[in-house]
Amino acid sequence: MNCALSGNPALDPVVSKVTGHIFEKRLIEDYISRTGQCPITGVNLEAKDLVHLQIAATVPPWSLDSNSVPEAMKVI
Repeated sequence: MNCALSGNPALDPVVSKVTGHIFEKRLIEDYISRTGQCPITGVNLEAKDLVHLQIAATVPPWSLDSNSVPEAMKVI
């Protein structure tokens, strides 16, 4: 889940009830405090319009060294 503002994975994601865009919480709260608008659509946006998203923790991909069964067994 990537932040619509930064393009990076959102570690603390929130969704705008007004626009449906997903943002990193600290980035969008800072943006809203400065402009009062959604950075994507330009519509008025307030911090109360943001809903925290609960997401499952992601598991980082295995390294290429772990592509064989013996090497994968060492990782587990």
